[in-house]
Amino acid sequence: MKKIISFLIILLVLTGLASAQTLSAETPVSEKKTLKVSIWAGLEWNMNARTLFSLGGILGANYAIKSSFAAGIKNGFSYNFNEIVVLEPEGFFRWYFLQGEAGSIFLQGDLGASFIFADSRLYMLPLGGISGGIRIYLKNSENFFLEPYGRLGYPFVFGIGITGGYSF
Repeated sequence: MKKIISFLIILLVLTGLASAQTLSAETPVSEKKTLKVSIWAGLEWNMNARTLFSLGGILGANYAIKSSFAAGIKNGFSYNFNEIVVLEPEGFFRWYFLQGEAGSIFLQGDLGASFIFADSRLYMLPLGGISGGIRIYLKNSENFFLEPYGRLGYPFVFGIGITGGYSF
């Protein structure tokens, strides 16, 4: 229980560090920098275990095909601090909507595999799910961001987390 509470406190502190960014009224839209690639890492709390929950991390990257659409890859990992280790390599498509200068809301479709190490055996299951979250650019930066998110799917049931990253 202490681990879960510690994770939630870290999540709240990190999201509190993000604040809205406004660009100068003198900056024309045509001069805005186009950011195509994003890379990120983060922490997640999920149901990747037979009972109770797992903590883990995520590494990912995406390429913006359009300003509102991106495709990418990510790899999640989780451990229930008892017997189960899970690796989740995935590909995804992401749609950004309600975009503003400070960030945007996104929906994402994920497909991949779940490699589950349990009971001294390796199990492989198909993975599919949807995610949603908010990309928040940090104050005074058009490159650094935080993304609190949630996800639903199979075989993990659910996950919530936060990532921090860089766009260029």
